[in-house]
Amino acid sequence: AHGPFEMETLSGGILYGEVILRNYQLWQAGLIFFLFDQIDQGMFRLGFAKSRGLGRVRIQSTSLIVEQFGPLARTDQAVLRDSGESPREIKIEARPDPQPFGQRFIFEGPSLDQVKQELLKILTEEFERS
Repeated sequence: AHGPFEMETLSGGILYGEVILRNYQLWQAGLIFFLFDQIDQGMFRLGFAKSRGLGRVRIQSTSLIVEQFGPLARTDQAVLRDSGESPREIKIEARPDPQPFGQRFIFEGPSLDQVKQELLKILTEEFERS
């Protein structure tokens, strides 16, 4: 330790977490994936003493669960929709898991990558419009 204090750091380990979005638009979900990619590539560091080389974090998205209710869930096809000012859709190759008041989609592996790319495309379009 150099200076007036001692610093303890975590140098390994795995932490699990989840992000829950309610009443979101598709571009906002794309923004979450964009931020995760930027953190994973080292563009942003988290926590204390980032200027001293700490804060490097790896982030992996392992699954995406989308639940749609009401008018968003009324469809014959597998479609992710939002209800923004200019509604957007992503047609997906997935079977909905019917729920009492809507439907649920679970994406993992290659299907998660496909949805992620579509969300990032919508995010790019949204920023080009504004």
